[in-house]
Amino acid sequence: MRGDPNARLTILSEVEKTALYGIPNFDDFQRIEFFAMTDAERSLALGRKNVLAQVYCLLQIGYFKAKQAFFQFSLDDVQHADIAFLLQRYFPGQTLVSAPLHNSEYYVQRNKVAKLFGYRMCSDDDLPALRAKAILLARTDVTPTFLLGELMVFLIGQRIVRPGYTTLQDLITNALSVERDRLERLVETDLTDTARKALQQLLERDDALSELAALKQDAKSFRYLQMGMERQKRLTLPRVRHRQSPATKP
Repeated sequence: MRGDPNARLTILSEVEKTALYGIPNFDDFQRIEFFAMTDAERSLALGRKNVLAQVYCLLQIGYFKAKQAFFQFSLDDVQHADIAFLLQRYFPGQTLVSAPLHNSEYYVQRNKVAKLFGYRMCSDDDLPALRAKAILLARTDVTPTFLLGELMVFLIGQRIVRPGYTTLQDLITNALSVERDRLERLVETDLTDTARKALQQLLERDDALSELAALKQDAKSFRYLQMGMERQKRLTLPRVRHRQSPATKP
């Protein structure tokens, strides 16, 4: 029995999800690389109203350069070394009193940083195009991680900040459901009575599941035994895939 086609797929492990959506965890070399600001980046950050907002903005710029994403965080959520590095480089001799950043300031900074790098936030208006892209990609490969990776490439190419993980989960789940329905309609339309009978006989055999699994697997090598198994598959598949051809004129 087929599972719920609308259930969200688990595409990434927790470690992979953190790597994609978690606050960057810089080492010393990455800290130097991503917190080295251009004149435009420094002007944007130091143009905020106080040192606290400026530090948040510098962090956001560095993190965006690393992951092309935005993060809502407090200073307690980030590495102390990141803050110490920024204070030493851009605010020598000054102290910083840790406090949360107001939501309004966060959204202003986010929009300004996105604009600085030529990006825009993903909106509901972008979802139909993302959905169409995912459906098209699913005709090539139905592996969820493949679809996720290709959608990421598409978003970067369009200079759109990637949406949340659950949004991408829903898009990919929907695309796979559409592709499954499309394939089912093709099978229902094109499968001949001969092929249906061959499939039914295959399923009724005691070793059906193991044989079907074997048919789906690629050869592991070009050794004699593996090639013999591939030959047996070639003998089995025509009985399943046989289709009646329309009569042709002599």
